[in-house]
Amino acid sequence: HTLCSFPCLFTVIGRGAFTSTPLESITLPFIGGSHTTSNNFLGYVFGADNYAANAANVPVTLESVTLNGACTKIPAYAFWGCSGIKEIVLGNSIKSIGSLAFSGCSSLRSIYIPASVTDISANANAYDSPFYNAALDMLVVFESADIGNMGQYALYVTDTREAITVYGKSYSDYLANKDGSYREFDPADSNLLAIQLNGSTISGFSSSTLEYSVTLPVTSGIKIGYTASSFGASVEYTAPTASNGNVATIKVTSADGSSACEYKIRFTFTGTTTAEVVNKNGADATVTFVIDDGYKPTASFAKTMIQKYKNLYLSYAVKTGDLATLKTQDADGDGIPEYVIIDGKYEYDINHSNVDFWNDILSAGRSEIVSHTHTHVFWGLDDEGGYYTYVDNKGNIKISTIMPKGNSSKELDASMQILEDLFSDYVSKNGTAISLIDAGIGVRTDNAVIGGVTYPTYKTFFRELWKNAYEAGELISIRTTFGATYDPNLNLSTKVVTPSKYDTMDERFNTPGYMVEHYNANPEGVANDDISNWKAYIDAAIALKGWAGFCIHDILPSSTSTSPNGHHITEAQADKLFAYACEKNIWVATYTAASMYYAEWSTASVSSVYENGTVKVTLTDKENNEVFTEALTVKVSVPATWTSANVGSEILEVHKNSDGSAYVYVNIVPDTGAVTISAN
Repeated sequence: HTLCSFPCLFTVIGRGAFTSTPLESITLPFIGGSHTTSNNFLGYVFGADNYAANAANVPVTLESVTLNGACTKIPAYAFWGCSGIKEIVLGNSIKSIGSLAFSGCSSLRSIYIPASVTDISANANAYDSPFYNAALDMLVVFESADIGNMGQYALYVTDTREAITVYGKSYSDYLANKDGSYREFDPADSNLLAIQLNGSTISGFSSSTLEYSVTLPVTSGIKIGYTASSFGASVEYTAPTASNGNVATIKVTSADGSSACEYKIRFTFTGTTTAEVVNKNGADATVTFVIDDGYKPTASFAKTMIQKYKNLYLSYAVKTGDLATLKTQDADGDGIPEYVIIDGKYEYDINHSNVDFWNDILSAGRSEIVSHTHTHVFWGLDDEGGYYTYVDNKGNIKISTIMPKGNSSKELDASMQILEDLFSDYVSKNGTAISLIDAGIGVRTDNAVIGGVTYPTYKTFFRELWKNAYEAGELISIRTTFGATYDPNLNLSTKVVTPSKYDTMDERFNTPGYMVEHYNANPEGVANDDISNWKAYIDAAIALKGWAGFCIHDILPSSTSTSPNGHHITEAQADKLFAYACEKNIWVATYTAASMYYAEWSTASVSSVYENGTVKVTLTDKENNEVFTEALTVKVSVPATWTSANVGSEILEVHKNSDGSAYVYVNIVPDTGAVTISAN
């Protein structure tokens, strides 16, 4: 017999130290190159460079491995694939055994676990068990009868079988009996040797006690493990559910079928639940696509996308000057016309063909029409009318023709009135308030002094209009845009809206939208059809659990030869962008719905209570309840025994966390009173 033995004082063994040696038995002070090496698998000393090479490098002659008193742990994958090893002797200094340590050891028929071992991997995952994929009928003998901290999957071997286990035996007894006597069993034995609840021995367990009562927090999971006293017995487990009275049943039938014991664990729940507002229906993020400027070819292509992708919702920002012409008159004879306003409403002539076009677009569903102001330009500094000099965003002085009185107000007021008048069916279905997609009217944001004259930013006057419209419940939010220059570092987190950023008026008047432009996808070295930069914006929203808004201008046929000018993308690129969004777990929402959602979320308060077997959730916010009516999704913890839930007639799916605890998503409109969730 070829034997090699290392004393305890050894600290390092080199890789390949025993390459091609026909060893039959070896004694080691550690597994791998040393106590601290990352090469902690048996095959290392035979030349293997990773654990997967164990089977190829460990000699087929090797049948016995002994770990002496210097060894304190069996690392993960230590004996991976060692199908020829028949005996492994563990020293009494070993404290832990890693995951998959004996996986593939099909010739290892028995092993003794000394009392020094207090930690075995696989507390939560069956496939991390040291014995997973080992010999199906391996005999595992524990010196200690207390395995409560070992984890319920410590002895997991396959999907249907566990290792044969014996507890509380001495090593000398094991040596005397490992060849067969332990495999003898009482065919009439129908007891349990152990029950574990969430990895620990259940309180008060005794093999003769058949019923237990356990009280758990509502937020706790339930994971049951069990071991029969005799490996010949069969065990049938029934999980606790609300429908079976929250009772777990473990039925043990003896090997000969002559006797059976049924253990019952009745669970009750107490304490507080948890509830929090999350993205719609538990989505990872929210994304909106705004089709700007009302381009008809773009709108028609976008309609086909609505029909192609069932999760896609689109917003169309329309200049109402394309739909109607406002009437003017010089009623006071001062040479400055006024807009005709009767009973507080602008008078106008309708462009019926354009109205019919947009009604057809809206008929596809899952889309909305929002205000892109009235004329897309800003000619005056206030509402007084007359001849005005103004400064554009490049600092150029522009001289206007005469503007009617109320010119500035009509950009906001008239545009929203026209949409509400001309699309009354849509407005009545989707709400009374309109979102404003800022057209970049006079986009200069700082006051300019030219020739001693101060020209104020357009916001000086417009912000007052916005504020008044918002307070009157006529305006939800205002979207501004970022440029889309190629950013190789993709520092996009500041361009993603989160609830914490959406709780001030300034945020609601500056909701960001990412300008999708052709040259964004075509910098030097990037293919024409590449949309990685745009996908990264969606990915940034997912990482932040937030909201990303896209502003898309003209969508051109893919064969177009039009040179990019910052407003064009191709149909192929748009299709890729929509497809990428729809394949993710995100809410692709209209701009108005997303604006409402984040406004409500930013001021929302939610509370929940568990009583009499039900969970009651109350959701409030600080928004105008006549305008902000979007239902928020609340993630609510429920007892782990619930398999389905309901709110009234609505059925809710119960989701499970990795620890077995449970939760549901429930959609609640704020300030509508308490919602009661019951087990279904």
